[in-house]
Amino acid sequence: MPKFEVLVLGTGDGFSQDRYSASFLLNAGGKFVAVECPGMFAKVLKDGASAARYKVGIKDVNDVIVSHIHGDHSNGLELFGYYKFFAEGKRPAVYSIKEVLGPLWGQKLKGSMGRMGELRFDRAKSMAFSDYFKGVELRPGIRSTVCGVGVEVRRARHTVPTISMKLSFAGRTLGYSADTAFDPGLIEFLDGCDVIFHEAGYGIHTDYSSLSSLPAHIKRRMRLIHFPDSLQMTDRSLRPLHEGEVIRLL
Repeated sequence: MPKFEVLVLGTGDGFSQDRYSASFLLNAGGKFVAVECPGMFAKVLKDGASAARYKVGIKDVNDVIVSHIHGDHSNGLELFGYYKFFAEGKRPAVYSIKEVLGPLWGQKLKGSMGRMGELRFDRAKSMAFSDYFKGVELRPGIRSTVCGVGVEVRRARHTVPTISMKLSFAGRTLGYSADTAFDPGLIEFLDGCDVIFHEAGYGIHTDYSSLSSLPAHIKRRMRLIHFPDSLQMTDRSLRPLHEGEVIRLL
């Protein structure tokens, strides 16, 4: 049987002082797909793999799904792209909806990656997103495939365009909320998943009490991610994920 595993890399929210930002790595039959790309991604990946005694490194990852443009989910793309460009001569693929892919370059990465060349700036060469990355659009309502993993996305309730997703391989499915306010429609979308990674936070994020009020059959399959350091977890049926943990779906 092919392997379908998830290596948990980060579980924190954007303000965490104790944990890396929410991110994880799929291993689908020996092919790796990163979900989110926080800052210092190479170290995040190294530390997660070391904790799990998992044989994977930055050279093994060439496909990244990004849920939205906020820094704790995408800041690592700059150095990830530079590393692949200079050290490996590769263009990794970045997957998201067009409302995310466009701003990732035009409002974020272009400022630091848009010029390259000589020390004199007036002689530098203009660079484009496509020089570093292969941008692949995901569309809500249309199933896509990333390294053999089936991907279905749904727009989340957040302050910027954001996608929640279902990730399927060999008959097993992982659901991921990404950043979102509590959304019963999203819970319905994720209900059929074997495992659900759901955020729990404050303010614009999903309130812990809303997740605690969900039916037991959903909470049994739910693991918490992107939660603040101060979150008081009082419901024993809602378990947090841990960095370096490996979730085996198959």
